[in-house]
Amino acid sequence: VATDPDHSCAACFAGAARDIAHVRAKSRERDPGTWHLDTVGPSVPGIVADGDSVSYGEYATVCSNDADRKIATAFLRQTTGAAETKTHVRQLETRYRGTPSEVKNARVDRGPEFIGAKKDLQENLDIDVDMGLGHGATIEAVVNTSSVLTRKARIASGLPTILWPMILIGMLFHGTWFTTRDVDGYSSVHGDWSPMPIGARVLYLPKT
Repeated sequence: VATDPDHSCAACFAGAARDIAHVRAKSRERDPGTWHLDTVGPSVPGIVADGDSVSYGEYATVCSNDADRKIATAFLRQTTGAAETKTHVRQLETRYRGTPSEVKNARVDRGPEFIGAKKDLQENLDIDVDMGLGHGATIEAVVNTSSVLTRKARIASGLPTILWPMILIGMLFHGTWFTTRDVDGYSSVHGDWSPMPIGARVLYLPKT
């Protein structure tokens, strides 16, 4: 039974209510140009290091492709403000530009980070933003799975909790890499090298 099966209830709309049963619609044709986005948190403070730059935050936006949810990524964020959403969607669009998963549509909930960014994404990036109630099954599956994998990888590797965003991003990248390695059009995403799963035990041997 759904909270609002006809999606016509004003109170449900205002409260961003979701269907109780979040099940992927098997009859719906999946679109590689559509991405599902969701923001999770707050969590314990975490960091992401990129060269000499270090970012801090308690939230993360997880992005998953509609056609294949193993093609996914995440961005660390400090707030649930729209400004960070605009930046992250631009990074996502740039990363997948020219690939089979080029961003053309975004399916999101009615959180403040997406409501405030909708106009910018539609007018300046030409990305159609769908705030339908039924988008959640795909992204929730990715969030739940990646959360468990991140925790297991962190514990197995002995890394401190503060590195959870880097582990999350790494786990999702590995999934994307192995999913697209034999698919034409993704060389700009996964590069020409093989990733090593976070938490893997490595034996270093001398060259001589």
